[in-house]
Amino acid sequence: MEEFKIPLPPLATQQAIVAEIEAEQALVAGNRELITRFEAKIQATLALVWGEEDSTRVEG
Repeated sequence: MEEFKIPLPPLATQQAIVAEIEAEQALVAGNRELITRFEAKIQATLALVWGEEDSTRVEG
């Protein structure tokens, strides 16, 4: 392994890649939160449609 040199992009390019990945991770986290919120809304609506007493309860 010591014989092989692995070329790396310039530091500025590495930092740009990291910034892009972090921005995308933030979007993914936001989307996960939206999914959780919409799942709760769907469950509440289904409970209302099916006439369940406590339509605010979210399982899962």
